[in-house]
Amino acid sequence: MSRKITFQLQLLVCMLCISTFSFAVENNLNSNDKEMEKREKEIQNLTKLLKQFTSKKRTGIKIKYITSDSKNPKDAAYLHHFKSKVEIVGNKLYPKEAIIKNLAGSVLIVTAINKDGEVLRIRIDASSGHRILDEAAKNFIRRASPFRKVPLNVIKDKQEINIIYRFKFHTETIK
Repeated sequence: MSRKITFQLQLLVCMLCISTFSFAVENNLNSNDKEMEKREKEIQNLTKLLKQFTSKKRTGIKIKYITSDSKNPKDAAYLHHFKSKVEIVGNKLYPKEAIIKNLAGSVLIVTAINKDGEVLRIRIDASSGHRILDEAAKNFIRRASPFRKVPLNVIKDKQEINIIYRFKFHTETIK
């Protein structure tokens, strides 16, 4: 996702630069004109935004992503460990309000974990549409942590792994 955004921002900056240059040539403007100043400011703002999106790459943070589609058996084993711990907590702490209101849905969450199994960040990528369920999923992960250390053959040369996991909430099995 961030590569796509980075590319789009780069393209936007380039297009704005070309547009500004063409505009200046067509209208015989110099860099002191108000319109030129406005366009140069837009270019500076977009360039700043582009730097923010690419700053992670410059800091050298390397991330490995693990999903349910992971083909590597060692990745799948760590995902199974993560999933098992979170589901045990989830079954114990399923939100009563969700049961009462008969809420159902799924939430896609990305969990950043360091090599020691500590949770660094939890981000919702796709909401269930119910704040109660979204917050419950994040709470399950927090309560299940820390996870076991990430094996070297899983994390390899990365500083963290990001586990992408979809929680599916349905109350008929809870009642």
